Amino acid sequence: MNNRRKLVFALAGLALPSHAALAQTPNKVWRIGFLGFGAAANSLVPECVKALAGLGYIDGKNAKFEIRHADGKPERLPALAAELIDKKVTVIFAENTPVIQAVKQLSGTIPIVFASAADPVYSGFAASLRQPGGNITGITIRSPELSAKRLQLLKSAAPKIKRVAVCASNTPLQTVQYEEITRAAGLLNLKLLKIQAEGPEKIERSTALIKKWRADALYVTESPTHAFNRALLVQMAERLRLPAIYGARIYVEAGGMISYGVDYADNYRRAATYIDKILKGALPKDLPIEQPNRYELVLNQKTATALGLKMPESILIQATTVIE
Repeated sequence: MNNRRKLVFALAGLALPSHAALAQTPNKVWRIGFLGFGAAANSLVPECVKALAGLGYIDGKNAKFEIRHADGKPERLPALAAELIDKKVTVIFAENTPVIQAVKQLSGTIPIVFASAADPVYSGFAASLRQPGGNITGITIRSPELSAKRLQLLKSAAPKIKRVAVCASNTPLQTVQYEEITRAAGLLNLKLLKIQAEGPEKIERSTALIKKWRADALYVTESPTHAFNRALLVQMAERLRLPAIYGARIYVEAGGMISYGVDYADNYRRAATYIDKILKGALPKDLPIEQPNRYELVLNQKTATALGLKMPESILIQATTVIE
């Protein structure tokens, strides 16, 4: 290569636009779809939107955000996914497993980014975490040790418990969680009762069943439906005066006693970097699915006190947030 050609390549390299400038390509409007499972008012989608703004994607300027929410009704997801595809969005942010399934059934090519898929490999969304191999990637919340850790925390918070009612449906992913909880219960010498509480009617029936079985604690597994009905689940625990543990802080903010799990807001912010890379030309199949970076233990002292429980130091020192 002669000196003149070297100079041309060097100047070309210097002329490459910056990270933010790529998002601000003149006359280019990026169409980005967002599909949430729950209600808009309780969604973490704005965390992803704000993170995208920090990367240079501004709604109404160089980006058009098409945002849809299913209000906790899975039957609405296919139609909402079809709306986004009809809008010819370049990429869809599908926050969790039911949403991913709805979009995937309609398109096997449009890039899909998620922030809280329970187990993308088990669900058939990816060949592996390291090499997804398809059109879907993002950040998983799957961590087998979480289920056992939560049961250990519940036992530490309420040492006298012996019979734990576990809210878990019969879906494959919920079944896997329940199996993990069962193994942990054997080590902790706890008996379990599996109940299904995916809506108001089932929660009402479960309340009677839990009372009849004489459960002395409640464990609510991770599920988009449980999260949507969290107020009812927290009220059930309150009516039965049971110490309860959940998988996310939103339950504790609704009055639940304790939660341990992924920092979902952090996952949603990180999902923006995947969208950014895809808009710049990366393929989902080449973007490894990542594990959560941050976990949080949230405690509601008022609820614990109302149940006559004093949190041990071992829990207090681990707590990332304490609601007084």
